[in-house]
Amino acid sequence: MQVLGVINDDTNPVGEVHLGVVIVAEGDTAQISVKDEHKSGELVTIDEALNHREEMESWTRIVFEYLAGDGSKS
Repeated sequence: MQVLGVINDDTNPVGEVHLGVVIVAEGDTAQISVKDEHKSGELVTIDEALNHREEMESWTRIVFEYLAGDGSKS
């Protein structure tokens, strides 16, 4: 696991009272599951994630744009 950085996004009420830590975790299998009864997910490529960009919350979009190498801001 590698810490990439910290997110401080004061553009919305949640971000005003929370700080995010971005961590990259690498695995050796595609058989990864979400361990939360309130969430679901699957592994996708950066290109596939682009199809969901408009649905992303601000922290997710910030990390996505960094990983995608997109210099624009949300």
